[in-house]
Amino acid sequence: MVNLLLDQKQVEQVLSHIDEKELIELGCQLVGIPSPTGYERKVGEFVADWFEGLGLKTIRQHIGAERMNVIGIIKGTGGGVSLSYNGHMDVPYSASEDDLLYMSREVYERPAHKLNAFVKDGYIYGCGIGNMKANLAATMIAMKAIKRSGIPLKGDLLATIVCGEIGRTPVGRFQGLEYEGGGFGARYAVTHGAHSDYSICVDNSGLKLTWVQPGIVYLRVMVYGMAGGAWATGAAAGKHTSQNAIIKMQPAIDAIDTWAQTYPDRYTYKCEGGIVRPTASITSIEGGTPYKASMRPGVCTITMIVMISPGTQPLTVVREIQDAVNASKVDAEVEMHQAHLGYEAKGVDGLVEVTRKTFERLFKTTVEICDSPYCSVWTDTNTYNQNGIPCIKLGLGLSADERLKVGIDAYDCHPIATMVKGAHLYATLPLEICNRATL
Repeated sequence: MVNLLLDQKQVEQVLSHIDEKELIELGCQLVGIPSPTGYERKVGEFVADWFEGLGLKTIRQHIGAERMNVIGIIKGTGGGVSLSYNGHMDVPYSASEDDLLYMSREVYERPAHKLNAFVKDGYIYGCGIGNMKANLAATMIAMKAIKRSGIPLKGDLLATIVCGEIGRTPVGRFQGLEYEGGGFGARYAVTHGAHSDYSICVDNSGLKLTWVQPGIVYLRVMVYGMAGGAWATGAAAGKHTSQNAIIKMQPAIDAIDTWAQTYPDRYTYKCEGGIVRPTASITSIEGGTPYKASMRPGVCTITMIVMISPGTQPLTVVREIQDAVNASKVDAEVEMHQAHLGYEAKGVDGLVEVTRKTFERLFKTTVEICDSPYCSVWTDTNTYNQNGIPCIKLGLGLSADERLKVGIDAYDCHPIATMVKGAHLYATLPLEICNRATL
């Protein structure tokens, strides 16, 4: 049984330093600095300057010309466990015309998908606020509130703000640091000194709790035809015999899609921390060149992302996909180019109990376990657990009802009320965690 350490006066003292207007302004400022995966340095410098302005010990981890991590530290007096908050700076889209690779112009030109954030009906709208600049703003304001409150911590508190969390990986001719994602920044941070006894990942979870996340397998499937002049070739008698690699790929795509439909049920993972239903998706196709339509493509490649439940080995799914393709009678190569394991956190019982009690005290309700979708995506939670740092996820984000309400704007908006609750929670938790000798 864990008893809370703070009295109500201390809770009110730290929360008095959280200003909703300042939180909104900071969220809008973060939106205004583009930070697509691979190009996080500008927003990283902003975060580092902001931490330094608070008087925090600030570490800039320079990883590449356009990439960096930032660690802001409130030093403890000694005798308590250390805690790190983990959050990522990179966002899925850039608000530039590069985004037209992923969306129609109509979707791209939405007012919400811009860098000039605005407030409407209790939401902040702007590119990347939903994943996850709202969470960053709440964490930064919480660090400020703790620092300004004057309430001491025994253990160190780290805000580890990283690049490269969003799924991205070097493949084929796309090589270099700018293509690294899927936990790249967190792995660098943890292996370059940003260690703590425990960690809380503030990535999206709808203010619900989990300590289980899937891993990722990135792979590509390649089919070969016969390069030549398209003008000299008629339609083939069948897809399998076509010299056009794109046509030849079609049965393989159908076979993979059929395999993927049964995959989640076969690999569902259930534990106290949530339910993982891993998914498998074809995410790109490449064959031929748009500007050289006179030439028949002799090679066609699709790329895939496959989430894997804790305990599932990457080669298991690679072999299943190869078997599915072979059964379609298409001669294809299946090649894995990156993989990371999933984890159910161990040694988090004390952290979970303190978190639950703190949440209940603040909000007069019990924190729920994440819905399956929030348990079934990659987050940096895995990186900490892989490196022996017990880590849970408790982040912001939209509820299922809110997602239905905002529709296509889900990535580009966030409710202000949830940001305020997040800042309150993140300001209070370290005072309960870091002032204990053990959890």
